[in-house]
Amino acid sequence: MHPGRILTAAIDRLIVERSTSEDSMTVTVSSKYQVVIPEELRRATGIRAGQRVEMVKYGDHIAVVPVPLPKTMRGFLKGASVSGFRDKKDRL
Repeated sequence: MHPGRILTAAIDRLIVERSTSEDSMTVTVSSKYQVVIPEELRRATGIRAGQRVEMVKYGDHIAVVPVPLPKTMRGFLKGASVSGFRDKKDRL
């Protein structure tokens, strides 16, 4: 599946969850266009100070998607097959 489709599916799920749950909270945009992510949401999503997040425009909504930390990605391809990819015979 294409990464963009995975992200779209995740955003669809987030929007549905937001509209059907009581986890939504109202925040104020500052004069510098900054927002503070409420503590409850930071804890629930594991967002830490200094961590990168993606701001994704989805229709007339903005989704804040945490970028996974590199250490959490370790081993996520374990068991993946690499057969059929570039072999030594493809090199110059």
